[in-house]
Formats: sequence, C-alpha cells, structure tokens
Amino acid sequence: MLPERRANFPLAAAAAVGDGARWAAVVDWTLHTLVDASRPAGRWFAGGSQAMPVPASELGLAAGWPQRVLRDTGSLQAIFERELGADSPYGLEAGPNRPVDRGGLWLSPFVE
Repeated sequence: MLPERRANFPLAAAAAVGDGARWAAVVDWTLHTLVDASRPAGRWFAGGSQAMPVPASELGLAAGWPQRVLRDTGSLQAIFERELGADSPYGLEAGPNRPVDRGGLWLSPFVE
C-alpha cells in the first residue's frame, strides 16, 4: 500500500471482458451491497441489509442474496476493520475507505 492516496475512490469492481456483463453486474451489485450495508436507515431510505434492495433474479441470484452475503462477510466497513483496521494486526485508519456519511469516499447508487 502506498502512503498517499492515488485516486478518489480506493477500490473499483472490475471483471474481465470474457467474464461477461452478467458476472460484472453481480460483482458490482455485491460491492454496492457491502458498501450500503453500513448505511443507517433514514426517513427516505432503508439501511443495513435492506439498503440495496436489488432482487437481481435476472442475474441468476436467488431471493435474499444480499442478506446471505452480509451474513457471511459483514459490511465493507466490517471487512475493512477485520482485515486491515482496528480489529486486525495492521490497525490501519479507514480514512477514505469509510462510507460517505462517515467522512469517507464510499458511495453507492440509490435504487429508485
């Protein structure tokens, strides 16, 4: 890891061209689900495991897939803390790897 930030967004989802659009969409929606899982519910939007309510059956994902992903991995914030942050041997500060509502750069699209 570099000591200074090289881009506004610290991570991007990507898939090889040969993997196809469906796989890229699954990777993308999974990342957005992990990011938005730590968003608290508000007056006009859901939070937690309901924050990204994308059924994605057309992508081959079964009902309840976001809840299963979050049960097995935790939110992106939880993954960061466990693997790199305070709960890890590295003890790194999240910095821009926080959700936008906590001063970071992680922001996912809202589903309307």
